[in-house]
Amino acid sequence: MKKFALSLFAFLFLVLVAAPSLTAQEKYTLQSGYPSGYAPGKYEMITEHNADTINETMGVISPNTVTIKTYTTIDVAEKNADGTQKVVKEITRIAATEDSPEVSRKYDSATGEASDNVITYQGMRVGLKITTLFDPDGNRIKSEGGEEHFKKLMADPKYPIKEIVEHLKAGITDESGQITDESMAKYFDELWAIKMPNDPIAVGETWKTEGFLEAPMQGGKFKATVENTLTEIKTENGKKIAVVTSKAACRSEEPKQYVATPVWTMTKVDLRSETIASVDIESGLFLKITTDADWDNEGVSVEGSKGRTHGKAKTTVTGTPK
Repeated sequence: MKKFALSLFAFLFLVLVAAPSLTAQEKYTLQSGYPSGYAPGKYEMITEHNADTINETMGVISPNTVTIKTYTTIDVAEKNADGTQKVVKEITRIAATEDSPEVSRKYDSATGEASDNVITYQGMRVGLKITTLFDPDGNRIKSEGGEEHFKKLMADPKYPIKEIVEHLKAGITDESGQITDESMAKYFDELWAIKMPNDPIAVGETWKTEGFLEAPMQGGKFKATVENTLTEIKTENGKKIAVVTSKAACRSEEPKQYVATPVWTMTKVDLRSETIASVDIESGLFLKITTDADWDNEGVSVEGSKGRTHGKAKTTVTGTPK
């Protein structure tokens, strides 16, 4: 029987989506969209994710530590005469490790190093290249490249494991469950995004909204209450930097299939996160985003065995002009 556990390199994609409702004082205009607010040029986003998980099944306690580092380039064109703008994003490298009492694995797409065939599923995202045209307000007009990338994955003999394919699909489908260029572009954009308000905002002001915490391995998206606050405006190297804090939490007891191990059904998902983001007001570039998350999940197998997994994760994203 498979253990109740986050499968190899399972991790939370925490997506906070917020909308404005603001008031007085000195106000600052933050870029309303991501990444349409970027100044033309090339940028690199580096995402480092570290997770410590404890899995408990039938009295057996198993710790697991995962580190994943993802490199993404963002190429932003000059705005067209009509205000539209093309942005090209591509994942260029992924390096990952996993350590537990049962396994110790490594993967690095840059060197080709991989401990075993299973771990190569981290490489499924390498080469994902999405071209998006944004309107003047930062809304997505058209995206291309996502469907083509996924079709290549499905035909690649390196990724024969059903659970791997299902894991990827769980995070990139639209509301109807279909994989489209738009659904992949939306998912890809929002991995780092904190939606800024459309209207000017003052330091100390807070706005709440319904958003989502995305946990593909635990069953997909979960509605969350999100509270965002503009906590500080500071100056670094002559640039004005906005600091935004976002808190999200959700609890679900709706039974959902556990994607990592299909013989399990999730019976409780409890997720919490706090994010601090620093953004260059002029360019819209996210200079740094740090998310601390923790979770406590329960499930039951088809045989009636109960299990629990709980842990914490820290994700840091840094953005720099190239």
